[in-house]
Amino acid sequence: MAHFYGVIDKSSRKMSATATGSKETGLGIIAASYKGAIKVVLTYNPDTGKDEFVITQTKHQQVGVEQILAAGNLGERI
Repeated sequence: MAHFYGVIDKSSRKMSATATGSKETGLGIIAASYKGAIKVVLTYNPDTGKDEFVITQTKHQQVGVEQILAAGNLGERI
Protein backbone atom coordinates (compact mmCIF):
# COMPACT_ATOMS: atom_id res chain seq x y z
CA MET A 1 0.00 0.00 0.00
CA ALA A 2 1.27 3.49 -0.87
CA HIS A 3 2.51 5.56 2.05
CA PHE A 4 4.47 8.15 0.05
CA TYR A 5 3.40 9.95 -3.13
CA GLY A 6 5.52 11.93 -5.59
CA VAL A 7 4.53 14.20 -8.49
CA ILE A 8 6.54 15.83 -11.26
CA ASP A 9 4.32 18.87 -11.61
CA LYS A 10 6.48 21.09 -13.82
CA SER A 11 8.01 19.74 -17.02
CA SER A 12 7.48 19.64 -20.76
CA ARG A 13 5.14 16.66 -20.32
CA LYS A 14 1.46 17.32 -20.93
CA MET A 15 0.46 15.22 -17.91
CA SER A 16 2.06 15.03 -14.46
CA ALA A 17 4.11 11.92 -13.75
CA THR A 18 3.56 10.28 -10.37
CA ALA A 19 5.22 7.65 -8.21
CA THR A 20 4.39 5.97 -4.92
CA GLY A 21 6.40 4.32 -2.19
CA SER A 22 5.49 2.13 0.75
CA LYS A 23 6.76 2.35 4.33
CA GLU A 24 9.19 -0.43 3.45
CA THR A 25 10.57 1.04 0.20
CA GLY A 26 10.37 4.78 0.85
CA LEU A 27 10.45 7.23 -2.07
CA GLY A 28 13.45 8.85 -3.75
CA ILE A 29 13.38 11.62 -6.34
CA ILE A 30 16.26 13.21 -8.28
CA ALA A 31 16.04 16.43 -10.30
CA ALA A 32 19.20 17.22 -12.28
CA SER A 33 20.89 19.69 -14.62
CA TYR A 34 24.35 19.77 -16.17
CA LYS A 35 25.60 21.52 -12.99
CA GLY A 36 24.48 18.86 -10.49
CA ALA A 37 21.35 17.44 -8.92
CA ILE A 38 19.00 17.64 -5.96
CA LYS A 39 17.89 14.39 -4.34
CA VAL A 40 14.91 14.05 -1.99
CA VAL A 41 14.46 10.81 -0.06
CA LEU A 42 11.42 10.04 2.12
CA THR A 43 11.57 7.13 4.56
CA TYR A 44 9.50 5.76 7.41
CA ASN A 45 11.27 5.18 10.72
CA PRO A 46 9.53 2.30 12.54
CA ASP A 47 11.35 3.09 15.80
CA THR A 48 9.86 6.59 16.04
CA GLY A 49 6.76 6.06 13.87
CA LYS A 50 7.69 9.20 11.91
CA ASP A 51 8.16 9.97 8.23
CA GLU A 52 11.65 11.36 7.65
CA PHE A 53 13.23 13.32 4.79
CA VAL A 54 16.72 14.08 3.56
CA ILE A 55 17.37 16.72 0.88
CA THR A 56 20.81 16.45 -0.68
CA GLN A 57 22.72 18.34 -3.33
CA THR A 58 24.49 15.61 -5.31
CA LYS A 59 26.53 15.00 -8.43
CA HIS A 60 25.03 14.36 -11.85
CA GLN A 61 27.37 12.80 -14.43
CA GLN A 62 30.32 13.50 -12.07
CA VAL A 63 29.49 17.24 -11.91
CA GLY A 64 28.34 19.04 -8.77
CA VAL A 65 28.89 18.66 -5.04
CA GLU A 66 27.78 16.26 -2.32
CA GLN A 67 26.06 18.15 0.51
CA ILE A 68 23.11 17.52 2.82
CA LEU A 69 20.90 20.60 2.64
CA ALA A 70 18.19 19.60 5.13
CA ALA A 71 16.94 16.61 7.10
CA GLY A 72 14.13 16.08 9.55
CA ASN A 73 10.66 14.73 10.15
CA LEU A 74 7.81 15.51 7.77
CA GLY A 75 5.25 17.84 9.33
CA GLU A 76 7.72 19.26 11.87
CA ARG A 77 9.86 22.38 11.71
CA ILE A 78 13.61 21.88 11.32
